[in-house]
Amino acid sequence: MLQTALRRDPQNTSLKGDLIRVEAQIGGLDAGLAMARSLAKTDPNSGVYDITSAELYEKAGRAKDALGLLEEAAANRPADDDLAIALSRLYTATDVPAKAEAVLKARLEADSPNARVRSALASNYLGQKKYADAIAEYTRLIESRPGDSSALNNLAWLYQHRGELAEARQLAQRAFAVSPRDPHIDDTLGWILLEQGEAAQATTYLSAANLSAPRDPNIQYHLAAALYRAGRSADAEALLKTLLGSGASFADKAAAEKLLQEMKPG
Repeated sequence: MLQTALRRDPQNTSLKGDLIRVEAQIGGLDAGLAMARSLAKTDPNSGVYDITSAELYEKAGRAKDALGLLEEAAANRPADDDLAIALSRLYTATDVPAKAEAVLKARLEADSPNARVRSALASNYLGQKKYADAIAEYTRLIESRPGDSSALNNLAWLYQHRGELAEARQLAQRAFAVSPRDPHIDDTLGWILLEQGEAAQATTYLSAANLSAPRDPNIQYHLAAALYRAGRSADAEALLKTLLGSGASFADKAAAEKLLQEMKPG
């Protein structure tokens, strides 16, 4: 099926990446790598073959080989955004955050308006909990892409984390105006509203988030907290018991357990 689709659209690099992955699933790592090399001969300027090969190495537990391949490819094609982002991600996955950051910053020094790379750098800072740096990068990103709902939402979360709720709310509302059906944006806006004491309105957004992403335990906890503060203790308790009884691991688990304890009489 993939071969047929590729004959119809021979320039589709996404299909070629899928074809390499399928070949590796059927014939093993060496078969996948061989196909990647073969396809690369007819398309030497694309980084997809190196990126997919590195992915196969990483999946096989050979992160060192994956890094070596991407480092060489990125050195040969320093203007390739996909290679820079893939290499940065792999550095992060192998616990070398300084190198992950350096790769993206070097790319931005050569091409400062590059929104894709700036978004990756902002996400890198966010993952490292370098919140001031993340705020700076997301702010720059939004200046060039004011309709970037993901950047707006992440920046809203960062301001909420700093306790600057008015700014956080304004950013979350902007994100919601762009993407009103995104559960992560509903969650961020609802959680901010709850912190501002608007439990009923927060419940509306968090209920929508939970409907769109019913398996997200953090959203479920946020909704339970909003229900509790809105005076719907029975609903909140039922939701928390189901959530904690599921055995799910999530960032707010300790807070959820504490809230359930608060609900118990006596």
